[in-house]
Amino acid sequence: MRLALFLLVAVAFLPLLLKSLTESPSPSFSLNQVGQLVELSADELSQEYRQQFASSGVTREVHSAVMVKLGNGNLRAFWYGGAREGAKDVSIYTAELDLQSNEWLDERVLVERHATAQQLGIYLRKIGNPVTFRDGDERLWLFFVSVSVGGWAGSTINFMISDDDGQSWTTPKRLIASPIFNLSTLVKGEPFLYTDGSIGLPVYHEMIGKFGELIHLSSSGEVLDKVRLMSGRVSLQPIVLPSSDQHARIYMRNATDAPDSTLFETWTTDAGENWAPVVRNDLPNPNAAITGLRLDDGGLLLVINNQHDKRNNLSLMHSVDDGDSWQLLYQFEQEENTPEFEHQFAYPSLRQSSDGDFHVVYTWNKERIKHIRFNQRWLQQRMEEAL
Repeated sequence: MRLALFLLVAVAFLPLLLKSLTESPSPSFSLNQVGQLVELSADELSQEYRQQFASSGVTREVHSAVMVKLGNGNLRAFWYGGAREGAKDVSIYTAELDLQSNEWLDERVLVERHATAQQLGIYLRKIGNPVTFRDGDERLWLFFVSVSVGGWAGSTINFMISDDDGQSWTTPKRLIASPIFNLSTLVKGEPFLYTDGSIGLPVYHEMIGKFGELIHLSSSGEVLDKVRLMSGRVSLQPIVLPSSDQHARIYMRNATDAPDSTLFETWTTDAGENWAPVVRNDLPNPNAAITGLRLDDGGLLLVINNQHDKRNNLSLMHSVDDGDSWQLLYQFEQEENTPEFEHQFAYPSLRQSSDGDFHVVYTWNKERIKHIRFNQRWLQQRMEEAL
């Protein structure tokens, strides 16, 4: 039995092995997602900080929002919602943020479980976790997970592409990311580009073990390579933050419930040819997803649950030394839990829009997707106060 399983795995990965022996080294990182900071005069811009809900409450629960920049300058968000996480009525929703009016428009169902099952030709028990990005040809990509049997550990990744800023989409396709029944590969961290137009897709595995991985995709969605970032059962949901064409840091959720749990991190100095051994840093992590953004001045922003055991805090962190040390800039949320209710502010996504403003969306008590918008003057003031 073990020999048969070994041969199955070997045959499945033989094309990747042969390809790795003949191909050139990995392409360099693209810096198209780096946040831009411009020089501001003292009277050029006032501080702006606004908050609202991006979802209208049409479903009992919502979760896992992400954002992407559109060609018209607006942002489009995606999330999933239904009676509860994993319910059969869960669909993936989308809405567009009009930057001028700061209103969320055109909220609608984009991916529905039953229709997607028919398109894929398989039974789907549930869907979830959308992630999105814009490629070098200005196409929008949407990746999401689906489960046919069992829990989230049995997930498979699917993807769709839009050529018109999300108004229409290709038929969903399944990403072949695992040799064993193509199971237990999930997404959460935002994809990114390499300079040759290929795609980096941060993923994670949950069946038996729990560990972060990184998939390298062609510009058409073909799996070129997959790298395990950490062994064991304790890391999930990596995010990748390049700082140059060769250097990037990866931060991962700590999947333990230890009272002193902190984020995991690793880094590369050769565009992912090699990754440093994973270490724990000093940033608290209560087994929760994070998001981040590299700034063009070399700084890093992270949005995290800034405590070890609960998700009732959501904070903006800043580093000026490539993650060696961190300063708290602001608490977006801080609520006291009670025996009757435990607050949860989770699964954040951080993006910069074409007008230079920064945006965070996240799950607000599983009831709504909340949106926070702040401009560069507000951010710089928080940075100055943290010094």
